[in-house]
Amino acid sequence: MNKYFYKLFILLATIIMSMLLVSCAGMYSEPSANTVPPPATIQGTSKRDSLVNWQTLAIKAIDSKEIVGMSMFPTSKWRVTPESHLITVQAMYNRALFSSGPYETYIDIRANFLPGQHYWLNSHISGSTVQVWIEDAKGRQISRAVSNSVHSYELR
Repeated sequence: MNKYFYKLFILLATIIMSMLLVSCAGMYSEPSANTVPPPATIQGTSKRDSLVNWQTLAIKAIDSKEIVGMSMFPTSKWRVTPESHLITVQAMYNRALFSSGPYETYIDIRANFLPGQHYWLNSHISGSTVQVWIEDAKGRQISRAVSNSVHSYELR
Protein backbone atom coordinates (compact mmCIF):
# COMPACT_ATOMS: atom_id res chain seq x y z
CA MET A 1 0.00 0.00 0.00
CA ASN A 2 2.88 2.39 0.76
CA LYS A 3 4.26 1.87 -2.75
CA TYR A 4 0.98 3.17 -4.23
CA PHE A 5 0.98 6.32 -2.08
CA TYR A 6 4.65 6.92 -2.86
CA LYS A 7 3.90 6.72 -6.61
CA LEU A 8 0.96 9.10 -6.19
CA PHE A 9 3.05 11.61 -4.20
CA ILE A 10 5.86 11.57 -6.78
CA LEU A 11 3.34 11.91 -9.64
CA LEU A 12 1.70 14.96 -8.02
CA ALA A 13 5.06 16.55 -7.22
CA THR A 14 6.20 15.98 -10.81
CA ILE A 15 3.05 17.57 -12.21
CA ILE A 16 3.39 20.63 -9.98
CA MET A 17 7.08 21.09 -10.79
CA SER A 18 6.39 20.66 -14.51
CA MET A 19 3.76 23.38 -14.38
CA LEU A 20 6.20 25.73 -12.66
CA LEU A 21 8.92 25.10 -15.24
CA VAL A 22 6.81 25.46 -18.39
CA SER A 23 7.43 28.65 -20.32
CA CYS A 24 4.67 30.59 -22.07
CA ALA A 25 5.98 29.77 -25.55
CA GLY A 26 4.00 27.07 -27.29
CA MET A 27 1.07 27.16 -24.87
CA TYR A 28 -2.49 26.72 -26.10
CA SER A 29 -4.65 29.85 -26.03
CA GLU A 30 -8.41 29.24 -26.06
CA PRO A 31 -10.65 31.32 -28.35
CA SER A 32 -13.09 33.64 -26.62
CA ALA A 33 -16.49 32.17 -25.79
CA ASN A 34 -18.04 35.19 -27.61
CA THR A 35 -16.45 34.62 -31.02
CA VAL A 36 -18.58 34.21 -34.14
CA PRO A 37 -19.08 31.43 -35.08
CA PRO A 38 -19.12 30.09 -31.50
CA PRO A 39 -16.26 27.79 -30.51
CA ALA A 40 -16.70 24.07 -29.99
CA THR A 41 -15.65 22.45 -26.71
CA ILE A 42 -13.78 19.22 -26.05
CA GLN A 43 -13.41 17.47 -22.73
CA GLY A 44 -11.38 14.59 -21.29
CA THR A 45 -12.85 11.79 -19.21
CA SER A 46 -12.17 10.01 -15.95
CA LYS A 47 -13.64 6.69 -14.83
CA ARG A 48 -12.98 5.16 -11.41
CA ASP A 49 -14.37 1.81 -10.26
CA SER A 50 -12.21 1.61 -7.13
CA LEU A 51 -9.03 3.03 -5.62
CA VAL A 52 -6.89 0.86 -7.89
CA ASN A 53 -9.16 0.38 -10.93
CA TRP A 54 -9.37 3.62 -12.91
CA GLN A 55 -8.67 5.28 -16.25
CA THR A 56 -8.29 8.86 -17.48
CA LEU A 57 -8.13 10.52 -20.88
CA ALA A 58 -6.60 13.97 -20.53
CA ILE A 59 -6.09 16.55 -23.27
CA LYS A 60 -2.41 17.52 -23.17
CA ALA A 61 -2.07 19.63 -26.33
CA ILE A 62 -4.16 21.14 -29.11
CA ASP A 63 -2.44 21.65 -32.47
CA SER A 64 0.90 20.80 -30.79
CA LYS A 65 0.46 23.65 -28.29
CA GLU A 66 0.75 22.39 -24.74
CA ILE A 67 -2.09 22.86 -22.27
CA VAL A 68 -0.94 23.97 -18.83
CA GLY A 69 -2.69 24.97 -15.65
CA MET A 70 -5.94 23.02 -15.44
CA SER A 71 -4.47 20.14 -17.49
CA MET A 72 -3.93 18.19 -14.26
CA PHE A 73 -7.71 17.65 -14.24
CA PRO A 74 -8.56 15.19 -17.02
CA THR A 75 -12.17 16.35 -17.27
CA SER A 76 -11.26 19.97 -17.98
CA LYS A 77 -13.22 21.44 -20.90
CA TRP A 78 -11.37 23.38 -23.64
CA ARG A 79 -12.74 25.72 -26.31
CA VAL A 80 -11.52 25.22 -29.88
CA THR A 81 -12.25 27.11 -33.09
CA PRO A 82 -14.69 25.29 -35.39
CA GLU A 83 -12.23 23.63 -37.77
CA SER A 84 -9.86 20.67 -37.88
CA HIS A 85 -7.55 20.28 -34.87
CA LEU A 86 -4.90 17.81 -33.74
CA ILE A 87 -5.64 16.72 -30.15
CA THR A 88 -2.89 15.08 -28.09
CA VAL A 89 -4.36 12.76 -25.46
CA GLN A 90 -2.66 11.19 -22.44
CA ALA A 91 -4.38 7.88 -21.68
CA MET A 92 -3.61 6.46 -18.22
CA TYR A 93 -5.09 3.50 -16.40
CA ASN A 94 -4.52 1.10 -13.53
CA ARG A 95 -6.16 -2.26 -12.92
CA ALA A 96 -4.75 -3.79 -9.72
CA LEU A 97 -2.94 -2.78 -6.56
CA PHE A 98 0.04 -5.06 -7.13
CA SER A 99 0.36 -4.63 -10.89
CA SER A 100 3.27 -2.82 -12.48
CA GLY A 101 0.88 0.05 -13.33
CA PRO A 102 -0.29 2.64 -13.68
CA TYR A 103 0.07 2.50 -17.46
CA GLU A 104 0.14 5.38 -19.92
CA THR A 105 0.45 6.31 -23.57
CA TYR A 106 0.11 9.43 -25.72
CA ILE A 107 -2.12 9.46 -28.79
CA ASP A 108 -2.67 12.15 -31.45
CA ILE A 109 -6.18 12.38 -32.91
CA ARG A 110 -7.31 14.70 -35.70
CA ALA A 111 -10.96 15.73 -35.83
CA ASN A 112 -13.14 18.39 -37.40
CA PHE A 113 -15.07 20.44 -34.83
CA LEU A 114 -18.37 22.18 -35.60
CA PRO A 115 -19.45 25.57 -34.14
CA GLY A 116 -21.10 25.43 -30.72
CA GLN A 117 -20.86 21.63 -30.41
CA HIS A 118 -19.48 19.66 -27.44
CA TYR A 119 -17.14 16.67 -27.77
CA TRP A 120 -15.76 13.99 -25.44
CA LEU A 121 -12.85 11.60 -25.49
CA ASN A 122 -13.66 7.90 -25.32
CA SER A 123 -11.55 4.74 -25.28
CA HIS A 124 -11.33 0.98 -25.25
CA ILE A 125 -8.55 -0.91 -23.46
CA SER A 126 -7.57 -4.39 -24.60
CA GLY A 127 -4.49 -5.95 -23.03
CA SER A 128 -1.62 -3.49 -23.48
CA THR A 129 -3.34 -1.46 -26.22
CA VAL A 130 -5.50 1.61 -25.78
CA GLN A 131 -7.77 2.81 -28.57
CA VAL A 132 -8.97 6.45 -28.30
CA TRP A 133 -11.49 8.45 -30.36
CA ILE A 134 -13.61 11.60 -30.12
CA GLU A 135 -17.41 11.55 -29.86
CA ASP A 136 -20.02 14.28 -30.16
CA ALA A 137 -22.63 14.97 -27.47
CA LYS A 138 -24.92 12.32 -29.00
CA GLY A 139 -22.25 9.62 -28.70
CA ARG A 140 -21.41 9.53 -32.41
CA GLN A 141 -17.76 8.93 -33.25
CA ILE A 142 -16.39 11.94 -35.17
CA SER A 143 -12.73 10.89 -35.46
CA ARG A 144 -11.05 7.70 -36.44
CA ALA A 145 -10.05 5.49 -33.51
CA VAL A 146 -6.29 5.62 -32.91
CA SER A 147 -4.45 2.83 -31.05
CA ASN A 148 -1.18 2.78 -29.19
CA SER A 149 0.60 0.39 -26.83
CA VAL A 150 0.89 1.38 -23.20
CA HIS A 151 3.88 1.20 -20.91
CA SER A 152 4.24 1.35 -17.15
CA TYR A 153 4.23 4.93 -15.93
CA GLU A 154 7.77 5.70 -14.84
CA LEU A 155 8.88 8.69 -12.85
CA ARG A 156 11.59 10.41 -14.82
